[in-house]
Amino acid sequence: MENPEFSSRTRASDLQGLEKREFDVLVIGGGINGAGVANTLAQIGVKTLLVEANDFASGTSSASSKLIHGGLRYLQQGRIREVRNLIRERDYLRQNTSMVKDIEFHILITPDSWKKWEIRLGLMIYGILGGRMRFPKFHRNSGEYPSSVKGYFSYTDAITDDSRLVISNICSAHNHGAVCLNYVRFVALEKISSGFSAKVTDSLTGKGYTVHVRLIINCTGPWAAEAMRLMGAGNVPIIKLSRGIHIVLPSGIFNLKNAIAFRSQIDGRQLFILPRGEVVHIGTTDNFVRSPEERDVSTDEINYLLESTSAVFGRIDKASIITAFSGIRPLVSDSKDPGKATREFSILQEDGIIHVLGGKLTDYRIASRNVARLVTKHLGLSASIKGFPVIDYARENDVDKVQYDMDHECAITVEDIVRRREGSAIYSADAGTSMRMEAERHLMKRGVENQG
Repeated sequence: MENPEFSSRTRASDLQGLEKREFDVLVIGGGINGAGVANTLAQIGVKTLLVEANDFASGTSSASSKLIHGGLRYLQQGRIREVRNLIRERDYLRQNTSMVKDIEFHILITPDSWKKWEIRLGLMIYGILGGRMRFPKFHRNSGEYPSSVKGYFSYTDAITDDSRLVISNICSAHNHGAVCLNYVRFVALEKISSGFSAKVTDSLTGKGYTVHVRLIINCTGPWAAEAMRLMGAGNVPIIKLSRGIHIVLPSGIFNLKNAIAFRSQIDGRQLFILPRGEVVHIGTTDNFVRSPEERDVSTDEINYLLESTSAVFGRIDKASIITAFSGIRPLVSDSKDPGKATREFSILQEDGIIHVLGGKLTDYRIASRNVARLVTKHLGLSASIKGFPVIDYARENDVDKVQYDMDHECAITVEDIVRRREGSAIYSADAGTSMRMEAERHLMKRGVENQG
């Protein structure tokens, strides 16, 4: 199937006709929850507008560990129902999306690790919840790991490209008639008899637009509390923000075939080493911050990951780091320990506005369906949402990747291409340098064509 155009040209056309159209729903936020909600609503026939102040997936949804997992570590906290739901969603995405792949994990047994019986019991329960009864086997270290590692247990979860998952949902929503606009900021809201009058601004030109919608859905992630206040919400819950960073190193330092889970000797936190082709990602930290804009990676956080990993694998030179990235997790919790705060999403509804708070990459479909149920009830629609959202979009093969990003995935800037469409900024050994040069050439060419 040939995908329709979704580009700076279609974006300009959509903006030009924006004020002439009536929408049922305005989705604010183009991360995984906003993308999933827009995709679901478009597929059941709801007239949907999505706006994102920056690029799609430019916040937390492109800065996660990129795992689609069942939440093995949540068993320790007794969150059985959550784990069962996550496993179901993980298995759906493994079976139905080409961008979600199985990955084998080795849980290393070191002097600082969990006890073997704890791991064995956890993996048994994890397997049972996933529909497989298997007795976890301990594998002795036969030289594949340093001598401090006594052995490991193995299990399988899944991994993805988080921003690619978001973009695919956005493109699927676009294919089903939703208007999805990156670099368009929501700025104000007024209640009217038919619903809401919302003001949005094109971040690229500064031009403002007013749109009329029947329902508002706040999917702004770490900015949710700020958006709630802007909308005049009467009760803003406690949303704490936790920054997680990853460092990117050359894959040759470890030569891993599998992902690694191990415990930091510093504080006992679970860390991952994730092979990603030319590189590995090591993460992640979990530190409270005050603002969603506090995304600068600190020296202390880098040192924490290096020291934790070096304790198992031997000294890793800081100069080996190719790059680092960080994301801000919104936690709907008053816990003083970010590691113990729930990662579950919550949905609040108030006077025609739905707020989606928290959540994870893995359970975005559950959140999307729950929101869709509220929307159909509010609008008085009869629609089955079972099985949604489906990703009705796939990139074509044998194409000029950068040109395709611009023509069919609405990439506007170089960073849109290098960081969020192709991911070479964090998946390549040159940190995206070669891809950046190619993207600059393509965008310069398009600029000349538009001027001509």
